[in-house]
Amino acid sequence: CEKPNSNSKRSSEQSTDLFTAVKKYQLMDRAVMSRELGPLIMRENERWTHIVVDLVQTKTIPYIILFLATEDGKVRKMVRFPGTEKTCLIEEIKIVANGHPRPVKNMKISSRKGAIYISTEGDILKVPVERCHRFSNRRMCLDAQDPYCGWDTILDVCSPAPNGDPDSVFWEQDFKHCPVLDYQVDGGWSEWSEWSTCSQVGLDRAIEKCLCRSRSCDNPKPSLNGRPCGEPTMEVSNCTVHGAWTEWSAWSACSQTCGMSHRQRSRRCGNPSPRFGGNDCPGKDKDIETCPDSVECPLVPVDGSWSSWSGWSTCTTNCNGGIQTRKRSCDRPPPDRGGLLCTGNREEWRMCNTHKCTEISKSSPWTEWIQTNRTAGGYFQQRFRFTCRANVENSKDIKTSFAKAQAQFCFNSNKGCYKPNELSDGITSIDTFTAVDRVLKNYCRQRRRLFKKYCNCRTLGVFLVCQKCGFG
Repeated sequence: CEKPNSNSKRSSEQSTDLFTAVKKYQLMDRAVMSRELGPLIMRENERWTHIVVDLVQTKTIPYIILFLATEDGKVRKMVRFPGTEKTCLIEEIKIVANGHPRPVKNMKISSRKGAIYISTEGDILKVPVERCHRFSNRRMCLDAQDPYCGWDTILDVCSPAPNGDPDSVFWEQDFKHCPVLDYQVDGGWSEWSEWSTCSQVGLDRAIEKCLCRSRSCDNPKPSLNGRPCGEPTMEVSNCTVHGAWTEWSAWSACSQTCGMSHRQRSRRCGNPSPRFGGNDCPGKDKDIETCPDSVECPLVPVDGSWSSWSGWSTCTTNCNGGIQTRKRSCDRPPPDRGGLLCTGNREEWRMCNTHKCTEISKSSPWTEWIQTNRTAGGYFQQRFRFTCRANVENSKDIKTSFAKAQAQFCFNSNKGCYKPNELSDGITSIDTFTAVDRVLKNYCRQRRRLFKKYCNCRTLGVFLVCQKCGFG
C-alpha cells in the first residue's frame, strides 16, 4: 500500500475547520446598521433569556412592543416611542407563583390570537398581550400608555380597539410620555399558594393537623393611599377533627305498660362530628335497659276466629239440582279465657247441577193372559204391561205414565188364537186415564167379520165387556 501524503491530509483538515466556522459564524458582505445611535434598552444587573416583538397599530402610528423574559420567571412588556430615545416599561408580568422561579425555555408570540406562548419546566403558558381591564377609569387607562389599550367612551371601559379598528371615534388614546405611575393604586391579591400541612389553630383539642394556604397583597401593592386588600391572607381547611359524644337524651317511655318492657336513651357523635379523617366516637349511641317496677299483665280473653272455608263438597246429584256444602271451624284461634265465640255459620250450602236429567224409561214384564169375554165362537184374552218414563237419575224415581195392553181372540175347542201382533194394529198404547171404549169401537169397526154380534164394548177394571150389536 502506498503511504498517504501528509500534505493532503493537512489540507483536508483545514477544509473541514473552515466549513464548520462558516456554519457557526455566518457573515454578510455588508453590515446592517442600527437605526438608533445607542441601544434600545439598558438595564443594570439583569439578564434576559428571550425576546419577542409585536407591531401594534394605534390611532396615530404603529408602535413597537418588546416582551423580554428574565431569568427569574418574569416578562417585561416595554414600548419604544418613535422619534425619541425612550423605551418605557409598561408592565411586568409574573408567569409563576411567588417563591417558585422557573426560567423560560422558549417564548413565541401570536399577533392573531393576541397572546404569548411560554414554555417552562413542565408547563406551557398562554399570556395575553394586553390586560386593559386592570384600569378602572379613563385617567388610569390613558396614563398607562399601553398601545394595546384605549378608553371606550360608550361602554366606559378600558379595552382593546373595538372590532380591531383603532380609528373608532368612541375609542380614545393619548401617547405623550412613559406611563404615569404616581396615581393611586389599590392593592390586589397574588395567587394562592399550594395547600400545605399546618399546626393546630386555636385551643380546641379535638383538632389536630390542618391544611393551610396563603397569599400576599402585592399584585399590585397598594400605593399612594390605594385601598389595601381586605380579605384574610391565609385560609385554613380540612382540619382533622375527632368526634365527641353529645349528652345522653332522657329515657324513653317503656315499650309496654305491663310485663317485660324496655326503655332506651340515645346520644349523637356530633360534639363535634368527626371531619377530615378524624376518629369516630368510641362506644354505642344507644343504651337499652329493662323498665324498673314492671307489673304483670292480666290475662287477656282470646276471642275465637274462623278458619278458612273448606272446599265445596261433591254435588249430591248429577242433574235436576243437587246441593253442595262447605265448612269452617272456630279454631284460628279458638275462644279462650272467656273470649267470644265466632259469629256466623259454620256451614254454607248452594245449589248445583241444576240442569234437567235425561229422560229414561222402563217397561214392566207382560202379565199372564186374562180371559175377558166369551162368545159362541170363542173368547177374548188380554195381557198388560206398564211403561214408565221420567227425567230422573235412576229408575227408582220413575212415575207411571202409560199402560200398554195386548188382546187376542181364541176359538173354542182349542182351535187356536189370533196372535197379538195380528191384533195390535188397532191397539197400541192405551192411556190408563182414558176410557177404552173408543179404542175398542174403532177396533170393532175394523174387524167387523170377527165381531158381528159384539160391538158395544167397554172396560170393567181389567176386563173387556161387550154387548151384541144386532148385526148377526
